[in-house]
Amino acid sequence: MAPVGCVRFASWLTFLLAVLQLNSCYGQAPYSVRLVNGTSPGEGRVEVLYKGQWNTICDDFWNLEEARVVCRQLGYGTDFVVARGSAYYGEGSGPIRQAQCSGLESNLGSCSLTSGDSECSHSEDAGVNCEETYSVRLVDGQSPSEGRVEILYNGQWNTICDDYWSLEEAQVVCRQLGYDTDNATPKNLAYYGQGSGPILLAECSGFENTLNSCALYKLDYVCSHSMDAGVRCELGISNVRLVNGPSPSEGRVEIWYNGQWNTICNDLIGLEEAQVVCRQLGYDTDNVTPRGSAYYGQGSGPIQAAQCYGWEDTLESCTLTSGDSLCRHYEDAGVRCGSDIFTTSDPFPWQPATTGGGIYNVRLMDGPSPREGRVEIWYNGQWNTICDDYWYLPESQVVCRQLGYGTDNVVARRFAYYGAGSGPIRQAQCDGWESNLGFCSLTSGDSECSHREDAGVSCGSDIFTAFPWQPTTTGDGIYNVRLMDGPSPREGRVEMFYNGRWNTICDDYWNLEEAQVVCRQLGYSTDNVVARSSAYYGQGSGPIQRAQCDGWEDTLQSCTLTSGDSLCRHYEDAGVRCVLN
Repeated sequence: MAPVGCVRFASWLTFLLAVLQLNSCYGQAPYSVRLVNGTSPGEGRVEVLYKGQWNTICDDFWNLEEARVVCRQLGYGTDFVVARGSAYYGEGSGPIRQAQCSGLESNLGSCSLTSGDSECSHSEDAGVNCEETYSVRLVDGQSPSEGRVEILYNGQWNTICDDYWSLEEAQVVCRQLGYDTDNATPKNLAYYGQGSGPILLAECSGFENTLNSCALYKLDYVCSHSMDAGVRCELGISNVRLVNGPSPSEGRVEIWYNGQWNTICNDLIGLEEAQVVCRQLGYDTDNVTPRGSAYYGQGSGPIQAAQCYGWEDTLESCTLTSGDSLCRHYEDAGVRCGSDIFTTSDPFPWQPATTGGGIYNVRLMDGPSPREGRVEIWYNGQWNTICDDYWYLPESQVVCRQLGYGTDNVVARRFAYYGAGSGPIRQAQCDGWESNLGFCSLTSGDSECSHREDAGVSCGSDIFTAFPWQPTTTGDGIYNVRLMDGPSPREGRVEMFYNGRWNTICDDYWNLEEAQVVCRQLGYSTDNVVARSSAYYGQGSGPIQRAQCDGWEDTLQSCTLTSGDSLCRHYEDAGVRCVLN
């Protein structure tokens, strides 16, 4: 409800004035937000600058939605956010606010903020962890798939108290480590021996991909190491696993051989070998990407070399030879698989990778067109320029690819060609095949570089069909379209990248004509298209658009597009099933 005195409906004129005044009531600048007392810049107690002083946030309404808004405002991603309560990062001081968000806001100032001084105390101060996955290991078991559970937190290994340790928590640990979850067995009372160091308590629902997505509490004073939790995981039907990836469908390839996990050397790894791994693990093989040079981190133990034809059902069916004498772990191979045969397991394949909690957004500044300019990267809550010390064609191609432009006619610019920027400076080194700058080596350049060396780039033409899932710039590019949560890449919920975010499409005008345009834009046939409505492929999130097409358009952008936020809900999200040409 609008504040009293902000809206009066006496006449049409006063209504217009009221709208303007309403904007002034709610349109204030975003409140500054900071994270305090965390072990890294991406976590800590949430504090908001309000009326000239820092306020903490009460945890009464503090959930994933509010936590995501804070992370988004600070420039972090929102995929692995963890909301913390009960002064997890210590008690603050000063006034207390209460926040309620929908989860879609760009900053905390757009949420409902009220005083919490009378309802809350600082023992309820809220906190957040923005996109950080804690490493987990199994210790003192008879095989790599069982043992005492330990989690790397605050720079040291912590054991887990068995107070709430049950099947749900055990399944999450097994899933995070790449094991089957069907026969996960929780073990209590230091079954695998007592550990040492701090103790945490974990509560999970069972569907989480990582243990840090569960509720974690510090409980040294409640539990002892005689209550250390353990787990026994099953290998399942596959002796292959993917480790250290951002989702279950990608990671470092490891094969169980001679009683231990072996990595795979990247000397011979190509599309054929990657397809076999994905097929063995039950993933689609249409959009497989092989990774080399320990892309997902270095493993340990023996190394195997694999050669496949591509049609094999398992990696064991390929030619496997020892790679110990020829390879090192900095050559460990990885793979990114396509969509799961049954569900979409990698919902945001375009999204920049996270390193140290941040999602690296890139922009081009001060160029004569949207496709060229000084390169700037969002890091640690502010825009950084890139030093030109290692700035060559490979680095420039990565930036253009990330922004949705072609890489054929890229020109690397040096010596502040587009003018000197300001703020921190990063150095980037890429191989040239990366999908975004977050996958390159990024280091501080503040001590070696000045803004006279700011790097820039001139990109080629937009790419639309080669990477239909990748968002493009909306300055002069086509609004990209993707299909989500379908059983195959050719069908799913329709989403369009618009105004920097993915939007769903309302089914109000969703018919064969609109569905044909989407399939045509994605490179599929339009002969046997099926239009789906009523969230047939599940409900999406974020803004909603309405589309009306004649059916002959090449892209959804050529249709009539209007906002559907006030008229539609996500249970009306439109979908489509396309067929191959």
